Amino acid sequence: MGEAVPRHPEGSGLDARDLLVNAWPAPVLSDVQVSVPRGSVLAVLGGAEAGKSLLVEVLAGIRPLDGGTVEIAGVDVHREPVRALRELGVHLERAGFAPWLSGREQVRLHARLYGLPVDETVDRATELLERLGATAILEEYAAFAGPGGQRALSLVLAVLHRPHVLLLDGIADDPHDVDLPAIEALIREERGRGAAVLVTTRSAAVAARLGDRVLLLSRGRVVDTVTPADLGADPAAALLARLAGEGKEPPRGARP
Repeated sequence: MGEAVPRHPEGSGLDARDLLVNAWPAPVLSDVQVSVPRGSVLAVLGGAEAGKSLLVEVLAGIRPLDGGTVEIAGVDVHREPVRALRELGVHLERAGFAPWLSGREQVRLHARLYGLPVDETVDRATELLERLGATAILEEYAAFAGPGGQRALSLVLAVLHRPHVLLLDGIADDPHDVDLPAIEALIREERGRGAAVLVTTRSAAVAARLGDRVLLLSRGRVVDTVTPADLGADPAAALLARLAGEGKEPPRGARP
């Protein structure tokens, strides 16, 4: 199958500004800025209450915003959701596909939804799942597959239509259920063809391995943006990484 023809060549990658999601007694996302140029990978590093999954849902248009804008390849996600979704591939930490379809059936459905050649798409999905060590899910219901198989299928569905932007929530956070080198290779390939990739993680080591840049998120706010080298080389950045990524977040209102 050839490379997909760019649908909006004038679009950049992912550009989100001034994101706000209100909740009582305080916002759960506040003044968040996210920019991921095409051909790059941004790792979002944060602990359990950082707001990583919420951020991905907002960027994908799944959750509404109380303020701010999100553009995918130059298309406003919340004003033109259907158009934006064609440019977007999403892996949610909570599986987002039909549990009572087999993996093969879900690949075929995905191909029809995106106007892809069905047989070629099944062949490509099979190849990708082989690389991820998860071909068994093609013949079984997702509801009965293990977490590793579900995660692999979700990742493959996210990349099949060659989107401009990939949002991967917690894709590499469980070392027992994922083949990190295979996932890393696939992410690098997507970056190489020009996709803008955002990966969330709670592990500083995974963030440093996958990201070209690392955004530190704590309690719904951006703490800093650093390089992967900074996570190990800069004591201050390493401290921020521990606070944001290892579950020991500063109290609300504390300064890093």
